[in-house]
Amino acid sequence: MKKLFGGLAMAAGAVAVVCLVANGALAANPERPYRGWSEEMVVGPCELGGVVGELLEGMGNATHAGRTASLTCVIVTGGAFPVYTVAGRGVSTRANGDQSYYFLEGTVNVLEDPCVGEFTLNLVGGISRKGAPLNITGEIQGTQLRPWSAPGVCGPEGMSTLSGTITY
Repeated sequence: MKKLFGGLAMAAGAVAVVCLVANGALAANPERPYRGWSEEMVVGPCELGGVVGELLEGMGNATHAGRTASLTCVIVTGGAFPVYTVAGRGVSTRANGDQSYYFLEGTVNVLEDPCVGEFTLNLVGGISRKGAPLNITGEIQGTQLRPWSAPGVCGPEGMSTLSGTITY
């Protein structure tokens, strides 16, 4: 009798786990810590919402992504010397070919050499290397340092550090 009830209990437990996974309780994507760095270079102009900005190409490394390549269009949206507000959007390609999309908001201080940009990246989805949509979300805080090319003018090369959380 003990064997019968023990077997039924195990079967019921297995069915419960399958039901939870099917209903998404265990299938939900966990929030994960994210850390990374990137070296960027201005590669040309870009346009975002009718405003001309800078197109930055980056190469870096990040947790859960490995080597990454990114393209980000950044525009100035306001502020006054020496602190300007910036916005942007971009795409990051992971080592495995998956892509994630993000929006950027922040500030850049041009008073000291190097210029200091502080920004937030909001991840808003992506696409797998096979073309399937990816449910990637998260918020990442970043700091970018760009040495001057002239007093008060940020140069074309910089380095960013990133920290936050992502879900995928």
